[in-house]
Amino acid sequence: MFRRIVLSLSIATVLLLPLAPAEAGPFGFRALSGAAGPGMGRRQPPSAEQLGLTPAQSAEWQAIRRDAKALRAATLDQLEAELDDAADALARPDANLPAIRSGFEAIAQVFVAEQQQLKARRQAFYQSLNAEQQAQIRAWLAREAERSAALIRALKTLRDAEA
Repeated sequence: MFRRIVLSLSIATVLLLPLAPAEAGPFGFRALSGAAGPGMGRRQPPSAEQLGLTPAQSAEWQAIRRDAKALRAATLDQLEAELDDAADALARPDANLPAIRSGFEAIAQVFVAEQQQLKARRQAFYQSLNAEQQAQIRAWLAREAERSAALIRALKTLRDAEA
């Protein structure tokens, strides 16, 4: 049971940490300077200027960025509060581990549901781009996919080292 709680928390951290405090692009990634480790040096997607967006596209781009940032901030705030509650609960001899787990699971479920809505908006935005703009986004996503694969390999190495 405790292992499930730690695993849930670890997954939430891995999902949110690389995206959390800095300004994120409309596809959900942020820029980090001097970050350590594979996959942690996320770069911004091509800028509105680089893509040659229309004013309407630029406004949607900014709205998606703003909403994605707000979702991450709210989720991190909820996780912080839940961690405080969990620490208090775990200090008691009658700690209710299923209740602690369900608190984290509820936060994760809301995050995933809202991420799905953002994903749909990102996809619609992508579809509104011309072929050249889409090619720029795809090239950037391919680079980010390789960085993510490197992060996964690093996490697997850490996992296997513990076994």
